[in-house]
Amino acid sequence: MTERETKVMDLHDRGFRSGEIAAVLGLKPAQVIRITKIYGTGDNGFAEGIIAGSRDLRIAIERAHPDKKRELRA
Repeated sequence: MTERETKVMDLHDRGFRSGEIAAVLGLKPAQVIRITKIYGTGDNGFAEGIIAGSRDLRIAIERAHPDKKRELRA
C-alpha cells in the first residue's frame, strides 16, 4: 500500500466520505473510490475491521486454549 493509499484509508476508516477525502488530499473522487474498493472492508471499514479483528482474536484464543472455548462464547 502506498503512502497516498494509506492516507485515504485512514480517513475512510475515520468516517470521512469519498468527496471529503478527495478534497483534503487533492485527489479526484474516483481515485478515492478506487482505493477504498481495493482496500476497504465495506461501507464502514473501521467498524467492520474491528468486528473482523475481534472475531479473529477470539478464534486464535480458542485454538490456543480449547478448554476456554465455552467461556469465550458467553
